[in-house]
Amino acid sequence: MDIALYWPELLQVSLIAIIMAISPGADFAMVTRNSLFFSRTAGVYSALGVATATWVHTAYTLAGLSLLIAASQEVFTLVKWIGALYLIYVGWKTWLSKMTLSEPGEGSDIAISAWSFYRQGFITNVTNPKTTLFYVSIFTQIVSKDTPISMQVLYGFIICLAHGAWFSLLAAGITHRWVLSQIKRVGHRVGQCLGGALVFMGIALLSSRTNQ
Repeated sequence: MDIALYWPELLQVSLIAIIMAISPGADFAMVTRNSLFFSRTAGVYSALGVATATWVHTAYTLAGLSLLIAASQEVFTLVKWIGALYLIYVGWKTWLSKMTLSEPGEGSDIAISAWSFYRQGFITNVTNPKTTLFYVSIFTQIVSKDTPISMQVLYGFIICLAHGAWFSLLAAGITHRWVLSQIKRVGHRVGQCLGGALVFMGIALLSSRTNQ
């Protein structure tokens, strides 16, 4: 396979993948929450969960199911409701909790396993219907139907890498000692803001139109 033949596609997919990763959304809020209130490691595990979830989207896209999910109002609505209710659940728990900001390199007193943080990142991304539409737009409008599967898998790897790298950097940056010292000035309101943001995104998702 001559990658040079698909260089324009590769550049477009890479650029869109980066833009998609850094755009504020549910993934951003979840990784930020876990990084600030648990530890940098918790944020990284959440980032890995988000990155892994992109392979689920890649898999059903390569199988031709992304168009079915996007076109079927029932399936799309089911995915949307699952994702929305999960965001509302986590956001409400965050709003009500008395969590305190973590110290650099330390976790909070709440003992949660690495798997739990990984799972939170995974579920947040895999149940996000906007991510489904993102994949549909890439693999129907940018990627040619003649592009070999091996090249499309490479695109999936790039998307995964972009998400994993960005959210890992986010976890590292937001738990830097200086950043935490600035955030601590607003105290518990940080948790309320993040919890409220997750609840708001969940409600917005529930109220959005399903006939995409």
